Amino acid sequence: MRVNYGQSVHGEEEIAAVVEVLRTSTQMG
Repeated sequence: MRVNYGQSVHGEEEIAAVVEVLRTSTQMG
């Protein structure tokens, strides 16, 4: 599902940030 809203773009950025945090926590863990 793709929504043409500014929120969708912000969502992608938020997801990328979450994934990066998960990767960092995994490396540190």
